[in-house]
Amino acid sequence: MKKKILLLTVLTLLLMLIVPDVSFAAGDGSRVVDYAELLTDSQRNSLSNKLDGISNKYGVDVVIYTDDSLYGMTPQACADDFYDNSDYSGDGIVFMLNMEQRDWAISTKGFGITAFTDAGQQYIMDEIKTYLSENDYYTAFDKFADLADDFIKHAKDGKPYDKGNLPKKPFKLVQDLIISLLAGLGVGGIRAGSLKAETQTVRRATKASSYLLGNIQLTNNNEIFRGSELRPIQRSSGGGGSSTHVSSSGETHGGSSGKF
Repeated sequence: MKKKILLLTVLTLLLMLIVPDVSFAAGDGSRVVDYAELLTDSQRNSLSNKLDGISNKYGVDVVIYTDDSLYGMTPQACADDFYDNSDYSGDGIVFMLNMEQRDWAISTKGFGITAFTDAGQQYIMDEIKTYLSENDYYTAFDKFADLADDFIKHAKDGKPYDKGNLPKKPFKLVQDLIISLLAGLGVGGIRAGSLKAETQTVRRATKASSYLLGNIQLTNNNEIFRGSELRPIQRSSGGGGSSTHVSSSGETHGGSSGKF
């Protein structure tokens, strides 16, 4: 009996060493959980204050989480489990950076799924990925916070950012304005030239017969309405919205992941 108890004890200890403990993936309610220590204390405090303000303003948790290990999980599962196992509300988003293999992941839940569509998440990463590649983590996180604020605001107003409705960059606005002006000038110039060319062919007509073709003589004319036809216009849909999946705890999440 003693041998069996000893054997069971040894096996239990071995299992504890082999099976990853994912209880790490839990925050204490803080909206900046920097296990990888990518930020200074002042940076961490500044981001915490900003994220607390955004989260409290909209009732949607906006969280940043960093770590040095995925604990045997995929980046997406790691971000999902972190949010589910932490003291956050049912509406939110977590942006995770994992330094084990330089992975990023976004996990959304509840209203976060509505506010951060697939296209919206891609837009956000396009905006901050350069900073991540340059190891400028604070600027990337600060930019993420500003974008999250804007995205949630538009979603609360009933106009979530999505395909065909993404925020335009300042340079893009100027570029579109210049293109529009040039296009207007070009079309206007072509039309003016065409009208001018047409007027140069005008000659004063001295006889009414100039308007008749050949020997045609009109003795009577009228118009008869033959009917009308409605043709439906096909409008293509570019798709959009948020794709979802179920986490290990059975919760529905949106999200995405990649390398930086």
